Amino acid sequence: MPVSMTQKELFIAFSNPDQPCPANLKTGKQLPATNGLNIYRNKMAHGLISTLESNFPKTRAVLGPKNFYSLARLYASKEKPNSSLLYK
Repeated sequence: MPVSMTQKELFIAFSNPDQPCPANLKTGKQLPATNGLNIYRNKMAHGLISTLESNFPKTRAVLGPKNFYSLARLYASKEKPNSSLLYK
């Protein structure tokens, strides 16, 4: 399988928790690949929320950290990146 196809499958799996792991994703251990994939999903969600915090500091100040985090998490789950590339 070409590397680009694997990257595309991984990006789709990262972006959509409802999607199953790519069939050829192996952990090398007895653990399910989903466990490792969830770590990357959480990291991606954290990065999106941190970006929103950086870009909207006044909104965060008005809403408060807990409310902002809740709304940012909801927004990040609804408005997924269109590309795995940072510069697009």
